[in-house]
Amino acid sequence: MATKISSDIQYLATEETQGSTVDSYCNSMTIWLNKPHVVNRRLCGSRFNYVNIFKKHNLSQHTLVCAIEKCGYVLNGFSFQQLESLGLSVIDNQSDSYSMETLPTMIEMLSATDSVASLNKLNDDEVAVYIRQLLPKQPERHDNLPELVIFDKSQMSCWFVPLKYPNVTTKETTSEEIVYKFTYDEEPPKRISLSSSSQDFSVDSLRRISITWLKNILLKKLARWSEQQCLNTDLTSLCLVSLEAYSELYSELKNKYGIPLAKIWPEKTSAQKYVFEDVAIATYLLLLWEEDRKKKGLTNKQSFVDLGCGNGLLVHILASEGHPGYGIDVRKRKIWDLYGPETILKEKAITPSAESTFPDSDWLIGNHSDELTPWIPVMAARSSYKCSYFVLPCCFWDFNTKFDFCHNTKNGKDYVGKYRHYLDFVKNVGEKCGFHVEEDTLRIPSTKRVCFIGKDRTYSLSEDSIVDQCRQMYITSRCSDNVTMATNNDNIESKHDINHSDSTENVNGDAGDGKDQWAPQFKPRSQTEVTRNCVAIRKEIKEKVIRDVFDCVLNCDNNEIKTSYNGSVWRKGGKIKVSDAVKLFDTELLKELKCECGGLQTLLRNSCHIFQVSGGNVELRDFTLTDPFEGRKKKTSDKDLSDYVKTTLCWFYDNHPDGCPRDSVSCLYAHGMTELRPRPVKQKT
Repeated sequence: MATKISSDIQYLATEETQGSTVDSYCNSMTIWLNKPHVVNRRLCGSRFNYVNIFKKHNLSQHTLVCAIEKCGYVLNGFSFQQLESLGLSVIDNQSDSYSMETLPTMIEMLSATDSVASLNKLNDDEVAVYIRQLLPKQPERHDNLPELVIFDKSQMSCWFVPLKYPNVTTKETTSEEIVYKFTYDEEPPKRISLSSSSQDFSVDSLRRISITWLKNILLKKLARWSEQQCLNTDLTSLCLVSLEAYSELYSELKNKYGIPLAKIWPEKTSAQKYVFEDVAIATYLLLLWEEDRKKKGLTNKQSFVDLGCGNGLLVHILASEGHPGYGIDVRKRKIWDLYGPETILKEKAITPSAESTFPDSDWLIGNHSDELTPWIPVMAARSSYKCSYFVLPCCFWDFNTKFDFCHNTKNGKDYVGKYRHYLDFVKNVGEKCGFHVEEDTLRIPSTKRVCFIGKDRTYSLSEDSIVDQCRQMYITSRCSDNVTMATNNDNIESKHDINHSDSTENVNGDAGDGKDQWAPQFKPRSQTEVTRNCVAIRKEIKEKVIRDVFDCVLNCDNNEIKTSYNGSVWRKGGKIKVSDAVKLFDTELLKELKCECGGLQTLLRNSCHIFQVSGGNVELRDFTLTDPFEGRKKKTSDKDLSDYVKTTLCWFYDNHPDGCPRDSVSCLYAHGMTELRPRPVKQKT
C-alpha cells in the first residue's frame, strides 16, 4: 500500500459568485470539461475516452480501476487508498455490475468524443465519471494530459485525478502532479472553493497543471461563468474533425510551411494573420478530406479548385500535401513567385456561367471569396453530381450585388446581427442547390470563422435537371429583387460595388458581356486594386468635413474646459455621436466619402491628430494630456518615429480659437511653416 500523503485535501481559495445557481455552476464546470482551451491557451481541447453516469450507491472502486486500465492508464502518483484519505470515497464493491469482460463494449461505445452533455442534467443522486485527455497546442513538445474526473451532484464537487501511461517515457520532466477539487456552496454568500492535495507552490513550474494557475486563473474564471445564466456548454468549433488529429497536423503544417513563409512574407498584409489562418484552414480541409476518403472507401486524394485564392498559400499547402488542384484569382500576388512548380495559380476573373464549371474537380473552395461566395455552391452543384464545396463567408455579397439585409428576411426572423443573417443566406443557397449543408466554426485569427460544407446531395442524379431549374429560378428571383431594390432605394453602396471595371480577363472570355451568364448583372471585380483612402478625397471636401465636425464638437452642450501647458484656458469641446455628425452633410457629399475612403467615420479616424473616435462617438484629441494617444492601438513598425516629428502642420495651432494647448517645444506637430520638416522618403521593398 502506498504511503498516505495527507489526512485530507487542503483548502486553497474561495471565489464568491453573486447571482449563481446550481445549474450555472454545473454549466461552468462543463465548459472546463468541454472547452479547456478558452481559459488555457496552451490547450486545444479535450478528448474523452470514457463517459458514464452512475447512481451514487453503485459507483465502486472496482469500476474505476477497470475503466482506467481499459483506457490504458494508471493513477499518476496516487493510490485509491490515498485518494480516499483525501476525501474521495467510493464503494469498494468487487461484485460491481461492470467487469473487465463487459467493459470493452462500453468503452468502445462511449469513447472518441470531444465533448459531453452539461452536468446540470444529472439527478441529485447521480455521479458522472469521465476519463479525458487535455490536448496541448504543441503536441510535438508536450504529451496529452490524462485525468479521471468525478462529479458528485449531491456534494456539488468535481474531482480531477491525474493519470498516466504505465512505463512510457514522457516528452517532459514533471514534478508530482496534484489532485484538485472544486466545490460549490449555494448558501449565502454563494461561492466556489478550490482544494488541492498540495499547497507547495515552489515546484509549480514543473507541474503540468500548477496550483498558482488553478487559484489565480481557473477558479476566478469558473466563478465568473457561474454568474451567467445562459452559457453555451457545447463544443462549437472544429466539430467535424478530430481535435487531437487537428492539433497534431496543425503543429506539423505550421512548422513545415507557416513559420518559414512568415519570415519571407512579401505582401503588405500581416503574415501573423494570413499565413497561420491559411495553415489552419488547410489543416481542417486535409482532415475533412481524409475522413471523407475513409467513409467512401477512396484511395486517391481529392482534387480541388480554390476560387478567389488570394495569396495562394492554401493552394500551395494542399498541393504540397498531395492533392491535385489549382487556384484562380483576379490579381496576381508577389508571393506567387516564391512557390514551387507544384503550386498552380491562374490570374483570371470568374463570371458565373456555363463556362465556369469544373467537372474534373472533386471540391470547390471559397475562402473569403467575396462576390463569388454565394456562387460557390451553385458552381459545385453544376460542375458535377460528385462535386462538393467548402465556403468561408466574409464580405456580405448576394448573387449580383452587395447583400441587402432589409429584404428576404427568413420567415420574419429577427437576427441578432448582420453576420448571422448573412450566414443563414449562404447556408440557404447551399440547401437550394440540393446539398446537405454542414456548419462548423474554424479556429483562425478572424472574426469571420463560420464555414459551410456541402458534400452529399438531397436528390438522386436522375433528378438533377429538375433541381437545376429550381436553382435558376431562385437565382433569377434574387437578382431581380436586388436590381429593383437598388433602383427604388438608390442604394449607393450596392450600385457602386456593382460597377466593377471591365478590364479583366475572364475565365470564359470577355468579362461582363452578359452572354450566357447565370446572372446578367454580375460584374467581376477589377484586376487593378482600387485605392480607397482619404488621399483620394478632394482637398476642399476634406477641409469642409473636418471644419464642420470640429465646430459641432467644440460648441456642443457637454463641452469641457481644460488648462493648456502655459496655464491658459483651452476649450476641448464635448462629444457627439457619429450618427449626428453624418446629419451635418448632404447625400452627395456622403456618397463621395463612401466611394473614396469608406465613409465619414473613416475620414475622422484618419484625422487622429484632430479627432478621437471611439464607441460611436467623436471628440477632439486632448493634447493637454501627457499622452493624448493613450489607449490607441499602435502598429508595430521598424520606423524611427522621431523622424516624423514636425512633418505635419499642427491643425489646432492654425484653426482652434484657443490655439494649440502645447508650446512649440512639446508639440509633435509644426507650429507654422517655419517649423515644418520634410517627411522621410519611403523606401521601396
